[in-house]
Amino acid sequence: MKIHSREIFKRNTQFILFIATATLCLFSVVVNLRVLSKSSRPMIIGIDANGTRIVTDQADPIYKTEAVAFIQEFIFNVYNFDSENFMKRIGLTTTMMSEDLWKAKRSEILDLKNKVERDSIQISGQIQKITLDDAGIYHGLVLVKERSRMNEQDHRIEVSIKIKNVPRTQDNPYGLEVDSYEEAPIRN
Repeated sequence: MKIHSREIFKRNTQFILFIATATLCLFSVVVNLRVLSKSSRPMIIGIDANGTRIVTDQADPIYKTEAVAFIQEFIFNVYNFDSENFMKRIGLTTTMMSEDLWKAKRSEILDLKNKVERDSIQISGQIQKITLDDAGIYHGLVLVKERSRMNEQDHRIEVSIKIKNVPRTQDNPYGLEVDSYEEAPIRN
């Protein structure tokens, strides 16, 4: 009788442990599915002079800082290249452009590539300032030094860049694209 009650107790304990394990497993599956469903939307954590916070508002100052950093990276790659790294630098800038801007600038960029390789041109630029106007267009002043064979020239160029928001991805962590890009030399 004692052995029989021990076996029944053992069987009931195993059944209760099985139910507890199955419940815990089901709970973990539900939690993982919820996490995966929410992970498609990236969480932005802002770390700047305003402190550290989870960014939820579009009016947060981190977005302006992020846009300026995006434009600085774009301008740096546009105005710092030589025949060796042209494809890498300008290739990166083309991925930062909207599809419409890429289609509009494609032939211009390919012509520039041929000229850079033919004349061994080296461009180095330095951003002097970036401002934002009321229309949402960023204006920048870039000092450019152009070297080709035995010639060296300095230029001041004003750039106008309009950016647009796109979904953030692994390839585009800024969530921004250059929608329009215009440059004009400044005559002294």
